Amino acid sequence: MPWLLIAAAALLAWGGYTFWQGRTAASSFDRYLVQGRGLELAVEEQPSHGSTHLQPGADFLYGESIPTSGPHSPYDLKPGFYTKPQPLERLVHNLEHGNIVIYYDQANSATLRLLRSWTRTFGGPMDGLVVAPMEGLGSRVVLTAWQKKLVLDPFDPVTAAVFIDAYRGRGPESSVR
Repeated sequence: MPWLLIAAAALLAWGGYTFWQGRTAASSFDRYLVQGRGLELAVEEQPSHGSTHLQPGADFLYGESIPTSGPHSPYDLKPGFYTKPQPLERLVHNLEHGNIVIYYDQANSATLRLLRSWTRTFGGPMDGLVVAPMEGLGSRVVLTAWQKKLVLDPFDPVTAAVFIDAYRGRGPESSVR
């Protein structure tokens, strides 16, 4: 019987910690967003390369290293923070759903901690964040939405928050916001 009380206490503590972490990440995002009110973004508008679904398992050779539209996998990725590169075909599908996909390579640990916390705040399937590594970016962090790209070098959380707020949940298959 005592083990049941210990397990219940541990579960309650974990739940409280998880809730606190989520609130902390949300409040930091909101704080950056307030700081960025009226900020003009240097967003690159990308042309449409379509939105057709490829056959399951098919690869596609995009004409650019960071695509923001085009033929893609019929399967997306679960929003979240990834430590290994992910297939571009699946990431483009996430963009179609209204997710923001953020690429990093050699970002500093503070930036990675912040982005990881934001993925816990924004985890919805049609308005979430996907953060994944991509070799060759160096210190740059690249934020993408459907037909939109923003390169940050150095990373600026205020600018990133404004971009995320402007485009999250606004893909061609999603208008949840």
